[in-house]
Amino acid sequence: MRQLYSITQPREHFTKMATINNGDIIRKLIDEAGIQTAVDDVPTKLAEKVVPVLISNPDKFMQVKEETASDTTSTLLHTTHATKRTFLTNLDISVAKDGTNTGTDSSISLTPKGKGILTVLRVRYEPSTAGFHSMSIPLFYPIELKKSSAITISNSNGTASIDTTGHCWFYETNPQ
Repeated sequence: MRQLYSITQPREHFTKMATINNGDIIRKLIDEAGIQTAVDDVPTKLAEKVVPVLISNPDKFMQVKEETASDTTSTLLHTTHATKRTFLTNLDISVAKDGTNTGTDSSISLTPKGKGILTVLRVRYEPSTAGFHSMSIPLFYPIELKKSSAITISNSNGTASIDTTGHCWFYETNPQ
């Protein structure tokens, strides 16, 4: 016959907790959690008092860069790292023009790892009055970029004032 437990019994009867046996992990837990061993017991069972979280990518830090290209110019938005791996997660472009401009063709170009230079975001904007237009590409799967390559913003076909602003979101990791 199965033994039934009362809801008043302590929870440990229902849950088996894993024990931490690695001295380095226990030392790191003491140091980084600020546990005073003279005052507090060090938790050695997962979910007993502290649920440790393993950070699998400690060097993964999201960065964002912004640059503006004016009139019929190109400008450097970002240059990828020479030794680290760079992963692009999002791009956006915003185009503003004055009323005398007949139109603009603005774009962002980059070089994915193992590929040639690609124009990945392009805005052809031709209103007869002053205006503003923007678009964004969120990347659900980050794209790895070629090392030491440029992400550029370009404007062309403008006859008056154009300002194109681009943003790129990315993170870098150490090579593995």
